Amino acid sequence: MKIGDIAKRAGLTISALRYYEKQNLIRNVHRNKQGLRDYTEDDYKWIKFLVAMKNARLSLAEISQYADLYYSQNEDFKLRLAVTKKCRAKLIADFNELQQAIKFLDKKITFYEHKLQN
Repeated sequence: MKIGDIAKRAGLTISALRYYEKQNLIRNVHRNKQGLRDYTEDDYKWIKFLVAMKNARLSLAEISQYADLYYSQNEDFKLRLAVTKKCRAKLIADFNELQQAIKFLDKKITFYEHKLQN
């Protein structure tokens, strides 16, 4: 898969993919005879996971730690599980904060609607 194709499929920009490569978060991308990147389906799956971790607001350092495990083919699934659980916990915390913000806004909306009706 060409870089533009995988970027579109993953919902990223080409420059984001190149940045992640420079940060060593995406590694060992095959290049064709012309020297162009040729991403595999496994690369795509990793990139989607990388995006999910980023969306969970993990730092690049935390993502890099997981990338080291992934690319070393380290079978330490306890550590992988710990990182994945941390990712999930951050998402839940963010979700709870968003729910509280929504409740607050709902109260304000109700207040203003009530004021406008009177």
